[in-house]
Amino acid sequence: MLSNSSLPLSVILLKRNVLTKINSLDYHFIDNNSQKTIVIIPDVYYHHSFYLHLSESVGSAYNYLYIDLPGFGSTVLDKSFGLNDTAEEVDSLLLKLELNQVIIFGHGYGVTVSLLLNSTSTGNIVGLILCSGFHTPVHEAFKEAILRRMNHYLDGDISFDEYAELLRQNHFEYPNSSIAKKWTEHLMSLDRSALYAHTHAFLSSTALIQELDINRSNTSLIIHGEADRVHSPECSEKLSVEVESCTLHILKGKSHALFENNQIAANYINPFLSKI
Repeated sequence: MLSNSSLPLSVILLKRNVLTKINSLDYHFIDNNSQKTIVIIPDVYYHHSFYLHLSESVGSAYNYLYIDLPGFGSTVLDKSFGLNDTAEEVDSLLLKLELNQVIIFGHGYGVTVSLLLNSTSTGNIVGLILCSGFHTPVHEAFKEAILRRMNHYLDGDISFDEYAELLRQNHFEYPNSSIAKKWTEHLMSLDRSALYAHTHAFLSSTALIQELDINRSNTSLIIHGEADRVHSPECSEKLSVEVESCTLHILKGKSHALFENNQIAANYINPFLSKI
């Protein structure tokens, strides 16, 4: 287990690039000398920093591994990178770090990566926290809407600023909040090729998710905002039917970016973790 007990628990203790057979993932690891590690897999368009408050909200009973998806954080995208590639990279990282008990926290696209990991990983995954994910065939309508928006931008019908603003309005309950504005700034800084590549990787995962063994985990928590305009809450409702030992919460008035509200951890995540 990697550790550095000389630094405060609330700061990032370790950051290294781990090279695997396809690419390299930049990650941030907070080591609290725990046997259990929460692995945070972000949604597309998100940087790991949008989830850092989880370590403070949940507490020091767990280690935290924050992963940056290729092209969206510190990790550089240097080639085509699909869903299987992402899952293989994350699994390789988990094995290299020799983590004992792993709880996967997936948000949006990260839910799909989490389900694939849970189906294929040789690591010791003991639980899943799935936030704002999608489910087929409900996802098809969103797939068409996402492609339509992106094609408007690619065809020059709207500027990237307009495209980013449309995404912000859909992702956040409070689109004028400081975190929403920070998210837009991050989106504007992205390599446009990464944005395009990961959006299509996300869309192509629709068929794959139907083939996964999603019942492998002992226990799962599914959370979805009632007002999510990126993925309908019906997605998580359908997913919950297929996942054994699952607890589902549809949160009234909440958006796709559930981390806008720090009470999510206190009210839903912490009670779930206490049972693992």
